[in-house]
Amino acid sequence: MRKEQKNQTRVNRVYNHELKVTNEKAKKLNTTSFQGQRVSEETNNQILALKAKHEAEKFSFEKKIKDL
Repeated sequence: MRKEQKNQTRVNRVYNHELKVTNEKAKKLNTTSFQGQRVSEETNNQILALKAKHEAEKFSFEKKIKDL
């Protein structure tokens, strides 16, 4: 019985270590994913700003051409 208990304690220790390592990996992946989403959103905002600037310049250019 003592031998079985000792083996079970050892197995539980290994499982607890594996759970801790897996939990840390999940936290790192979550952080990386969040940072990636933030960078993606910033890039999309920059693209939208450039598109809006392009449309404004296009409108201005077309107006100047018509005036000529």
